[in-house]
Amino acid sequence: MEKAAERLIQTRATHLDSLVDKLNDSRVRAIIEPLITGTPPTQRPKNDDIQYVRDLGLLAPDPPVRPANPIYNELTSSPA
Repeated sequence: MEKAAERLIQTRATHLDSLVDKLNDSRVRAIIEPLITGTPPTQRPKNDDIQYVRDLGLLAPDPPVRPANPIYNELTSSPA
């Protein structure tokens, strides 16, 4: 599984490119970036923004707030 995840990251699979595109949205970035970098958010996210990011499929549908796909956690540690 780790090798498959690494191949996806290295080939920049379409859904990962889509994630990068979505991170340009400040509402998405404010929620996802702290999750994948392990840093505290700069401000408390609004419930509407959390729901928006969940609707995009980037967050797990149930609490706690966490990435919907664990492979997103690998993005910050992989070479560009």
